[in-house]
Amino acid sequence: PPLPIVLPASTGQGLQISPQLTRRDGRVFYSMLFENNSQVPLDGFMIQFNKNTFGLAAAGPLQVPQLQPGTSTRTLLPMPMF
Repeated sequence: PPLPIVLPASTGQGLQISPQLTRRDGRVFYSMLFENNSQVPLDGFMIQFNKNTFGLAAAGPLQVPQLQPGTSTRTLLPMPMF
């Protein structure tokens, strides 16, 4: 099934983000697809998790390369298990 869109390009100034929680080798990751639908390169991505009942938080920094116009990239953000 297609990934849910949490930031549509129309409100993200051309940036669209589609995430999904996934498990690999017993570890939990936040798998994210970043799409640049703007006419300029995008970089300097950051993420913040609000306090939540599941205790989800990032276990490391978000690492996304500069996105050229019309390109996309996927990244895996490790999530700690409490």
